[in-house]
Amino acid sequence: MDCAEINKVEDLKPLTSLRFFAAMMIVVLHSLLFWPWFTGAPSALTSGVSFFFVLSGFILTHVYSVKGVASYWGFVRDRVSRIWPMHMFALLLLIIFVRNDVATYDGVGLFSKSSQFVVDVFLLQSLTPFEIIIFSWNSVSWSISTELFFYLAFPFLLMNINSTWRLKMVSAAFISVGYAFLIFTLLNEQTSGKGLITPSSAIHANPIFRAFEFCLGICSWVIWRKYIKKLKLSFFVWSIIEIAVVVNVAVWVLFFHKALLAFFDDASPLKLIFRILGSAWVYAALIIVCASGRGVIGKILNNKALIFLGEISFAVYMLHMILMKFFAFSLAPDYQVGPVVFFMILIMLSAGCHFAIEKPMQKLLRTNERVNKKLVANTL
Repeated sequence: MDCAEINKVEDLKPLTSLRFFAAMMIVVLHSLLFWPWFTGAPSALTSGVSFFFVLSGFILTHVYSVKGVASYWGFVRDRVSRIWPMHMFALLLLIIFVRNDVATYDGVGLFSKSSQFVVDVFLLQSLTPFEIIIFSWNSVSWSISTELFFYLAFPFLLMNINSTWRLKMVSAAFISVGYAFLIFTLLNEQTSGKGLITPSSAIHANPIFRAFEFCLGICSWVIWRKYIKKLKLSFFVWSIIEIAVVVNVAVWVLFFHKALLAFFDDASPLKLIFRILGSAWVYAALIIVCASGRGVIGKILNNKALIFLGEISFAVYMLHMILMKFFAFSLAPDYQVGPVVFFMILIMLSAGCHFAIEKPMQKLLRTNERVNKKLVANTL
């Protein structure tokens, strides 16, 4: 592939900015575990992970549908170089700066700290059905474990995507729902206790179940390219559409998701499926509409400051729980950090890690294939 072909990949800057908002949804939600800064924040903020997975599928398809996957293992190596160095650096910070007794859960055998650590280092925790392992050490890393298995499947999902996207979308939905129902037939949600398996723990992080969100992102790209990108609408009309999808996301997260959950029986697998996957469609709609940035929301998302925050969002996501534990447990108990100080430190630390860890390690570890480096570096 020559440079002219590479340059045909459009840099969808609004999507880079959206990554920051996805990360902040999780940061705000997790802050409630330590401080009352955002008391009353909706539990649906946890769907920020769905946002990440859908966005990841969309951007990877956008980039690699043009440049192609020249080598399967080269692709995997490039993707691992994107997530693993920051993952390991975050683990190191956790070990050094967070009090040992709150750094992770502890147990015996498979659930010992050392066993958990090995699983975490190799990003295998999403394959386990044990909550104590899934959320061990830097608990948020479960999602990049899940993402890693998406990477392994992506080159196959990309094949003939323009003609097979409907089949792949429907298949992913059936597989996710089927997996959930299978787990519910094998396990009892009332089974609880340290280290025991529940339907929730066996489903929540599993790549087979969460693949629906990633495939939705892939198929959303096809819809965007075929039907949305070519639309010739005025700036005003695009602005109305973009504002509508943003309001849709806000109303869904703040009200509708919780309200609709009440209609499901607590013992039904449908409630768990809806709680985890039910928000993916609102993010797919947001991404499809805002990808080209042709309205007022797109212009806002094209702001350089927001794009920069989007570029460091992976570090923000990987570091926030460690920083929270540090302030909550490792400093003097009478010290109370405020939200302004916390977020300033988080952003500065994340920016430093982005430039000192993420970018140099990507350059060192990735293959020598000629690519649009900026675009590939910004894919999740």
